[in-house]
Amino acid sequence: MEKMWMKAVILTAVCLSLSACGKSKDGSSVTAAAAPAPTDAPKEAGQNTDNSDKDKKDQIADKKVDDKKSELQNKNKKDQVVQKKSQVEAPKIQIVEAKSEQRYTGSAEDYLRDYLQMKEDQVKDSKAKARNQALAQSIRSASLKIDFNVTGDVQASLSLGSSEKNQKTLVLGGSLDGNREAQLRSADGKTKAALKCMDRVNLGEAKTCETSMMLVKTKSAQASLIFRRTDINMVAHFPDHRCASQECEDFYTLFAQSGIGIKDVKSFTKEKMESFEVINGRSFFRVVAVTRGKDVLAIGGPLVSRGDQSLMNIPADRTLRPQDLVDVDGLDHYKTNMQSALNDVRIVGNDGKGNIQLLVKTKVLQDGVQDSFDIEIKRISKSLINIIDSASLK
Repeated sequence: MEKMWMKAVILTAVCLSLSACGKSKDGSSVTAAAAPAPTDAPKEAGQNTDNSDKDKKDQIADKKVDDKKSELQNKNKKDQVVQKKSQVEAPKIQIVEAKSEQRYTGSAEDYLRDYLQMKEDQVKDSKAKARNQALAQSIRSASLKIDFNVTGDVQASLSLGSSEKNQKTLVLGGSLDGNREAQLRSADGKTKAALKCMDRVNLGEAKTCETSMMLVKTKSAQASLIFRRTDINMVAHFPDHRCASQECEDFYTLFAQSGIGIKDVKSFTKEKMESFEVINGRSFFRVVAVTRGKDVLAIGGPLVSRGDQSLMNIPADRTLRPQDLVDVDGLDHYKTNMQSALNDVRIVGNDGKGNIQLLVKTKVLQDGVQDSFDIEIKRISKSLINIIDSASLK
């Protein structure tokens, strides 16, 4: 009986030991999936409170790690969105508009600009050359008016200054003589200029002055300019010949009818481009087109190009000015339908020989659709006379 009692005690102790241990041979928790006991339940004898605190700390640490991972994932998503957006907008950044990469150009295929540049380069006095360049670069804009058929009066206007906010207007006046030359001077007599018409006129043809050159002289410096006002040929290219807006359709009809010579209110009757070029200075152009319905279109901007001959993206000037209406018969009845239909015009090409490319965008429709088309402008110039160093231009 004593041996049997001892066996029972041993078996009971083994069972109690196994139930209290709750561990398998490999040390993993057998009851890992069991629900934790309520916090308000009475603690059993021998329960380790230090392990419970450690488990809580581990849970907090794990939560912080999870939060950090989630934060990194969100950041990666944002970076992907930004990267995707930058890839979509990349074409806008590829077109560089840095002024350091641009240079002012001419506006015709003749020799005149090269000749005047050569004359300026031949100035040997370095100080005089510096003063000439300073005067040339101070000319921000220039215009020329000639009453060729009636009085022969000539008026040249120059805007001079170091910036748009700091400039003054210099007006020079005079009259053409029989050789189509004019001696001009300012009202105070401090500035003088010599102008010569360069159009070649054959026997029996009317005299014109579409291209002229002018030498401006102050007390200490001089500058050379070229003025041009000639006919042009304009051709528009519409992608797939499709338009979503009525404005685009009107432009398509206008260019199509003008191109095949249809004389209608929706066709051009006059297409002109005027420009000025300052040797060692700025060059600008302005296109004015008028329909038979007296609708006026005016677009202008700088005559620049990039050294690598790549596309440019220069905003064009779409301001309608009083002088743009000089070719409109009956100024009281002119229209601005074409001008109002334009939402954006960009100068995207210029070969320096009178050929300019424009990218035109009409107004955005309610559904977000916007029509666009290209316009190619080609100057039609008269041939020039052979250069003669007359006394008026020395």
